[in-house]
Order: sequence, then C-alpha cells, then structure tokens
Amino acid sequence: MQTIDVYTYPDGKADQLAQDDIVSRLQPNGRFTDTYVGELIEGDQYYMPEKELPMATDTEIIDFMLDNDIGYSRSGRWVGLWNRQDSSDITELTFDPSKTDVRSVFRELMSEVIHNQEL
Repeated sequence: MQTIDVYTYPDGKADQLAQDDIVSRLQPNGRFTDTYVGELIEGDQYYMPEKELPMATDTEIIDFMLDNDIGYSRSGRWVGLWNRQDSSDITELTFDPSKTDVRSVFRELMSEVIHNQEL
C-alpha cells in the first residue's frame, strides 16, 4: 500500500493550485471524495494525487459499471456513484455546471473508481 501525504487546509500545497483544481478531501466516514480547491474550508483534510491517470474509455466505463453493478445519480451540482447491490455510496462530487460539463465529471469519477480498483 502506498503512503499518501494528508494536509489540513489552509496548510499544505493547495495554495499552489488553481481554485478549480481537484484534490481528494477526507470525509468524516474516513473515505475520500474529490473536491475543488476553492471549496476547501479551514480544517478540511485533503491529499493531492501525485500523477494524473488517464481517463477511462467509454467501453471501460460501461463494462466496469455492469460488472460491478454501479449506479449513477445526479442532482443539480452533484454527481454520485453507488453500489446497486447494497445501496452504499461509492463516491460523489459537487461541481459548478456553468464551468464543468456533467459528462466530464462523470468520466472523472468513473475513471477514479476504476483506477482505484486496479491499484
């Protein structure tokens, strides 16, 4: 297992990033969720992935969703993935629809889940 550096906002490297860059914020349940740097508040714990992994292809996304029984939900500024077998949340992301296309957010979420499964 790889060790990651977790920072507490405003400390760390977030000030070196653009407000629309994405970091992984630690939630109270111990899971990470993607969050824009501009949405971090004082005290949030986060980490920055060291390298970008390639986005999954449409075929990889569909195959993975079908093979792992993953559901997708969207409401306004929120996109979430959930396990259809036990209704547990997998990951979610809030976004600004005036700046980001929901398809990009969905592809980003699915790519992250696929890569995390592979790692």
